[in-house]
Amino acid sequence: MRCGPGPVVLLILAALPAAACGTIPRYSEVRENKVEGVNAVKIRAAIWENTQIESKDTTFPFAADAGFELDRYSSFGVEFERRIPIGDSKQYAVTFAYETRDMQVENTSTPIQGEQIHAGMRRYFGDRALTAFLAAQLIYHQSLDFPGELGLRESDDFLGWGAGGGLNLALSGHFTIEATAMYESAPGVKTYKRRTEGPAAPADLEFNFSGPVVYIGLGYHF
Repeated sequence: MRCGPGPVVLLILAALPAAACGTIPRYSEVRENKVEGVNAVKIRAAIWENTQIESKDTTFPFAADAGFELDRYSSFGVEFERRIPIGDSKQYAVTFAYETRDMQVENTSTPIQGEQIHAGMRRYFGDRALTAFLAAQLIYHQSLDFPGELGLRESDDFLGWGAGGGLNLALSGHFTIEATAMYESAPGVKTYKRRTEGPAAPADLEFNFSGPVVYIGLGYHF
């Protein structure tokens, strides 16, 4: 599976103004994080993934499950984060994100396309320039559109989940860059041939999406 260099290049270029100010902390001085405020807006993109896609025939129980290999994958999102106090700790945050995703199955002309809304929570560890965190999220997927080679299918809206963690590095008082590794799963996604057979078409294939995804993101804190 390949993810093009485009997302990485764009995020690096966006981070250059903050880096030019000479505020990136030296690795030899892991100092206190001077990031301002309790809110953050982040843009992020997937740079690697190993998503597994399988389908099951719901109309013929003896049919073997089918697996699909991805040729290309892209995921771009905007996330809002707010730190919240829990007890005596200020290391927790709630997150909300909107994301678009394309998954190009091998030997197909167009990708499986969809949009997502993420709602989750983070637990940070420490208050220094380089900070680790754990994350969990519920993922609301809007209807997926499948290419013609997969029957011009579509799905209803469905729920998935994700869990993982990452590292966040302060570039300045307002900018951070972070890497996040998440395991994401969306099981039991029922699909229909509504575009070819009409709105009354039955759900004849059920898809399962699962696997790790690595994101890189740039955040503005205020």
